[in-house]
Amino acid sequence: MLIEPPGGLPDHEDGHPEATLELPFRRALCMIRTDGINDAKTVMPLRRAALEGPFAGVSAE
Repeated sequence: MLIEPPGGLPDHEDGHPEATLELPFRRALCMIRTDGINDAKTVMPLRRAALEGPFAGVSAE
């Protein structure tokens, strides 16, 4: 897992710096289910990729 601390990336539209977290796709899906990822701008593309995109058929389990 790679985490880039805030500061090196441009500010988000709400004025807070963003951080980047890279993790396996299956773990990201699990984090959606447990509320670890809960913002729509992240959840929607992950769900779409799982349903009909490059990760179609991958489950969170």
